[in-house]
Amino acid sequence: RGVVGEVQPDVAKLRKVRDDAAIMPLLAVLPQIKTQELAAPYLDIASAPDFDTYQERYSPRSRRNRRRLGRRFAERGKTEFERPQDGARARELALAAIDLKRDWLKDRGLVSTALFDPRMADFFADVAEGASHPAGCQVSALMIDGTPAAVEITLKSKDHIAMHVIVFNLAYEKAGAGVLLLEETIAKSFGNGCRTFDLLSPADGYKVDWADAAVGVGDYAVPLSHKGSLYARVYLGLVRPGIKRALEAMPRSLRRRLTASQGG
Repeated sequence: RGVVGEVQPDVAKLRKVRDDAAIMPLLAVLPQIKTQELAAPYLDIASAPDFDTYQERYSPRSRRNRRRLGRRFAERGKTEFERPQDGARARELALAAIDLKRDWLKDRGLVSTALFDPRMADFFADVAEGASHPAGCQVSALMIDGTPAAVEITLKSKDHIAMHVIVFNLAYEKAGAGVLLLEETIAKSFGNGCRTFDLLSPADGYKVDWADAAVGVGDYAVPLSHKGSLYARVYLGLVRPGIKRALEAMPRSLRRRLTASQGG
């Protein structure tokens, strides 16, 4: 109440709140409006003793496809899986991951204010390096001839691993580098006390293909004035989602031109 009284906002926006978040009991008794509904797929690592047993839940065809991808990828050059525990190399790969993600967004004609904010790269570089305050950050990379073909950044807390970034080098888009890296990191999550491997929202198709289940995730608006209520219901609840759907439906080439003209 002190913050609300001091700032006097019209609406409070809470993005990507999980159904299992500590704040949910409070949200349940507030006059909130759910403005977007998402899901966070996850893998139940504790349900199998090892990866070989775990992957039996996937179809034989999908397992064959990944083996074929691995063979074809290996034919392109010298391949190597890197997982530095911390230090300068981890920092270098974390920065490479953010650069590759920015390239991927530009190629898709997508905009992410957070990813293009220099503080995002600085944060992941610092926690990956772990120089002063280890934060359970792990950077993994699939290399080919010394070049990152795909990079992943995860954060581990107790028995829970959350994948925050996974991206492939556009030069290897058709080579399945991202799929191969994800398979390797999932396999290595067995035997280290991990119980869940969380792919986080949104529930993209490739995540759903790997996952056992999903946790609900939502964006919420809590109106604090009549003006805030109107803004939340009309703009956040109707207009903004409609604009997003329209952009997603555009051809990639048109999105690229649009976002480039806006400095994306």
